[in-house]
Amino acid sequence: MLVVIPITSSLGQGNTGISLENIALSGVGVAVADTTGATLLAASSSIDQWVVGPVYEGSTSARTFSQGAKVGQYRREHSLLDAKGNYFERARPQYEDQPASAFVHTKDLGCAGDGSTDDTAAFQAALYSSVGKILFVDAGTYILTSTVTIPPGSKLVGETWSQLAASGSFFSDARYVHHRCFQFIISSLSSHMVRFTDHIRM
Repeated sequence: MLVVIPITSSLGQGNTGISLENIALSGVGVAVADTTGATLLAASSSIDQWVVGPVYEGSTSARTFSQGAKVGQYRREHSLLDAKGNYFERARPQYEDQPASAFVHTKDLGCAGDGSTDDTAAFQAALYSSVGKILFVDAGTYILTSTVTIPPGSKLVGETWSQLAASGSFFSDARYVHHRCFQFIISSLSSHMVRFTDHIRM
């Protein structure tokens, strides 16, 4: 069972959006409940799609709020799918064969990760200085207020609950926020694989 704080549509109240899709359940009485014990989503054998939190549909920047329901025009982003229409999956690297000296830490390189300091310049510098090593994004929330460029050869791995949080007027339009957060420098002479999992908050 997934337990959340009571849902509110008020801005700045600390709610985290939840999107469930294609979930199979077994032996579960309640799928989602809040901390008061209220059931938000009863269990069934499967969940096709269910969303709670801010919703931006289509090309509009208007914000609506789902209290827990299916989103009418929800579609899987084509660029995330394989040839069969399923989400592309690939096991994340564990780097178990790498020595400790192969890692450098964002907080050792000047990033605060405290959820209030603007870490844009420090995070950018950490990316450039760590090429050839593995940049370990320590637990924390790293505020980014403009585009961050990820150079070729970059390797990033995050600790539990490390977040890159887009913030400020540069990211105020929901239609463009995903295009503005990261910029990748791609070389035609090398191959690249990029994967972010649970580390980006808009």
